[in-house]
Amino acid sequence: MPDKAKISGYQNFDSLLHKHQSITKKPKYNGIKVLTGIILIAVVSFLVFDSIDAEENAIAPPFNHVDLAGELHFIDPNDASEVRLLSGTVISIEPSSIVFEDGSICNENVCIRVKEYLNPLHFFLSGIPMTYDSAGVEYTFESAGMIEMEAWSASKKVFLAEGKLAHVEMKATDSRSFNVYAFDSADNKWEFQSIDEVKVNDKEPMPSLIITEDDEVIGMYSEGFDTIACLEPEESIEVIQETAVVNWKLNAIEKREKLIAIEKERRGLQQKMLKEFKNKTPQPTLQRMQVRSDSMAAAYLVLKGDEREITRSFVASRFGIWNCDNPILGSYPDHLTVVFDHDGHEITPTSHLFLVDLNRNAIFKYYPGQNTISLDLNNDNVAWFVTKDGKLAIASLDSAAQAYNSSHPIEVEVLAKQAGIERLETLFD
Repeated sequence: MPDKAKISGYQNFDSLLHKHQSITKKPKYNGIKVLTGIILIAVVSFLVFDSIDAEENAIAPPFNHVDLAGELHFIDPNDASEVRLLSGTVISIEPSSIVFEDGSICNENVCIRVKEYLNPLHFFLSGIPMTYDSAGVEYTFESAGMIEMEAWSASKKVFLAEGKLAHVEMKATDSRSFNVYAFDSADNKWEFQSIDEVKVNDKEPMPSLIITEDDEVIGMYSEGFDTIACLEPEESIEVIQETAVVNWKLNAIEKREKLIAIEKERRGLQQKMLKEFKNKTPQPTLQRMQVRSDSMAAAYLVLKGDEREITRSFVASRFGIWNCDNPILGSYPDHLTVVFDHDGHEITPTSHLFLVDLNRNAIFKYYPGQNTISLDLNNDNVAWFVTKDGKLAIASLDSAAQAYNSSHPIEVEVLAKQAGIERLETLFD
């Protein structure tokens, strides 16, 4: 974990914000929760190598060249390592745990790419199956978070050694325990592994931003510390705790813009690190860059105010896709035969219809021709499908939908691919 001086010293929020605003248009949607969608939904540019293993072909994303950009981390596999993500997830890897395909120990620099799939839109875009078969019955997963880990040396893919474990700790939104599954890409199915461990942490105060009356960020303050760490390197200010001025109502839009600026700067740094990695730059240089990247991640969480009051953890015996899930048992109380309309014309799904109850972190998939769906009309629901010309048709379903029938179909909003993705992103935290 970077020390507080590095977190603050590496991160001048206002200079990053100015740099970001000079080259980036503001997002179409102004809500704070739109933050990750526009940044993370991107053409696949973070692949370490152009080729993808054939075993991944079992996974079928709905769009070509659209993916969630992963985070990159560079390690010396001979040392113990912690991979820290912007979400607060931490992956701990023991020394000498990484091997080549033939089982020999990898002593070269290693790049680890991690993707997190945290909401139904992420599940949809990934194309990863979110169902589980038990005794011939298919159940839909409710997910508490899914993660994908891959690793390479400068020349080839590397693996977690047999008998070695990666320890994963994720932020949780509730204290329920979930099953842990690993995805078998060869057989296209989930394999039960264990049950996650949930911990309710003692609430420790996170550092708060110190800002001037004109909203200029000048430093960070934390209870129990005698100093404010300024956001300029090598500086600090002595303060008296009782008189520290903390603005707890930082404008949400300004806060979002600063978070985007940090994220953008960090991704740019990771691209530079990837170039150095491919050029086989010595480990000390990569390590210095990695410390800066970790400091940015810590500063991001400080600004976001993410205290990780509840965490869930599990151990992974291999790289790949891991999911904390519980199969949804039982059925929903309402059944609706749906007919969709756009601009006065009936529009019939020719691909899968996806349904999400916004009270659950799950996505239900219906095949073409399955026009009767199960849902709870007391909750807010959203359905969507990909049209023949690659657009997204999106419909909101609530109690009013119960009165709809073939003579009064459900109106859908048809949007271009990227606009549709951004529209759906606003629905999920």
